[in-house]
Formats: sequence, structure tokens, C-alpha cells
Amino acid sequence: MLLKVKGVATDIASTPTDLDNATVCSVVNIHTAAVLIALSGGSTLYIAAGERVLIEKLPEETIDAPGHSATEIWATSVGY
Repeated sequence: MLLKVKGVATDIASTPTDLDNATVCSVVNIHTAAVLIALSGGSTLYIAAGERVLIEKLPEETIDAPGHSATEIWATSVGY
């Protein structure tokens, strides 16, 4: 997978963020269980333990890992 990194890794388990108005972000779950990821526009998905996914979102949408407080869910603004 080739990614053009456009920002810094951000802990989305602690605070929802728009990742500097990113439209594509890489999200990695280093927790030992699946976690729920939510976009402020209402979309949700689960990411399995140890997985990395690319998520397309609107620039103004925030991304969050609701109900999870450990620093094990990280998102970074990327391009490809």
C-alpha cells in the first residue's frame, strides 16, 4: 500500500477530529479487539484488531472511536 502522508498521527479515541479537513485518512487499530469508528455525518464501521483501513470522508466530518478511551486507535490524513 502506497500512502502520501499529509499529517501527523492523531489519537481519535480521546478526541473527535477532522484531521485538518482531510478527505482520506488511514486508521489503525492496535487494540486487541475490534473497535467502532464513527464519522460525524452518521456513518459507522468496525475495524478489527490489528487492522489498518483507508476511510474517505467529507472535509468537515470528524472521526472518532466512541466508547474507547485507550490510545490505541490512530488516524492520519493521507493521499494516494
